Amino acid sequence: MDYSPHQLKTIIHSLFERIEYRDDHEVYVELRDVDESSYNAVFGER
Repeated sequence: MDYSPHQLKTIIHSLFERIEYRDDHEVYVELRDVDESSYNAVFGER
């Protein structure tokens, strides 16, 4: 599957509660509670 950069950004932000960019290469993320229906809406059925 190919996603546009905008779609990828939307997917990433829908999966993570908080995204912080620290220092040069460090990224801190907090994973959201993703239920199966949200997952399926983004990625399709497994």
